[in-house]
Amino acid sequence: MKKCLILLLVITACQPADHNKHSFETLELFKMPKTELEFESVRFVPLSTGEDHMLGSQLLTKFYNGDIYLLDKDGQKNILRFDVSGDFLNHIGKEGRGAEEHMGALDFVEHGDTIFVLASYGEDSKIISYLRDGTFVKSFPIGLLGRSFERVSSGYIVNTGTSPMFSHRFYIIDHDGNILDSLLRNDTKWEFGLTVDNFAIHQSEVLIHEAFRRELYAYRSGVLEQTYYLDLGEHNIPEEFYSQSLMEGFPGLQMRGFGSIRNYFENARYSIFDLVLQKAGDDAKIFQFAYDKKRNELYEHSFIGNEESEELFKHLVGFTEDNELVYLLYPVEVIEEIETMKSYESGRESQLEGLTEMDNPIIAFCKLAR
Repeated sequence: MKKCLILLLVITACQPADHNKHSFETLELFKMPKTELEFESVRFVPLSTGEDHMLGSQLLTKFYNGDIYLLDKDGQKNILRFDVSGDFLNHIGKEGRGAEEHMGALDFVEHGDTIFVLASYGEDSKIISYLRDGTFVKSFPIGLLGRSFERVSSGYIVNTGTSPMFSHRFYIIDHDGNILDSLLRNDTKWEFGLTVDNFAIHQSEVLIHEAFRRELYAYRSGVLEQTYYLDLGEHNIPEEFYSQSLMEGFPGLQMRGFGSIRNYFENARYSIFDLVLQKAGDDAKIFQFAYDKKRNELYEHSFIGNEESEELFKHLVGFTEDNELVYLLYPVEVIEEIETMKSYESGRESQLEGLTEMDNPIIAFCKLAR
């Protein structure tokens, strides 16, 4: 199993963004020679397993105040909260049509002692709030068909994707669901039914990425600023793709191959880009880049993303201020590599003893050795 990862990169241009006075960096991710980086340390946190908190396979994972939260979209259909050691604490929310329940939960965020859930209801969405212990607080409609969202000082930023119902792809709404502002014009005439987690938080900034676009943004103090343009070379999606019909454009895109962005994280030292390259007839290839902003270097971890892949660190779900890449490991995928995983642990006592493929996932914190 590879224990290391990463690559040297160059800033090819610095261009002014057309929607603000700030500049952004253009990174040509596939043009420079690769450099691997070993992890300095790896620590595993197995999530406890029990009849009332068995997790499914479609999980949205977030970390707040030392606790681990997972929205289980195909199993429990609510949010499960675990502590820093992986012990189960409580459920948050419940699927249903009752006043205190939600249908089709898509995303969640935390603020203070409250968890806010974005859920879809036909052509509209609601935000339902609960205390951390699961106590219902309130719910309200937002007049948008949201796919993901995040908290901002004035309320929330909501992604509506490429729905032709909306003139823009992102909206700022207040705490009651009223629209305050619109961001990034929707220049696509069809809706690509893709729900992703578009947001991450770095200090007071909301980081924004979209799967099929190469521009990355940060929403800072009420202003949207572009941070990067990721040039994927031959894997770039051509602009004409967005002006074609979906039936006409997507088959051609699959045949030529394309790259999409799965995650974008930041801390004071690094920017993290999680990409997937797809082409009809080929297995997807995953690239996880760590760009060292201090040294102007890019490090890379890549692997083939199929079921037979022996790669341990597949599912990147976060990045910490301590320079730790955070992965979600499903025991069924790694059970045959337990002895290898144990060799990564820096503690004297392994956290992986007795693990079975029927257990809940493991959270792996992998510190970059730089």
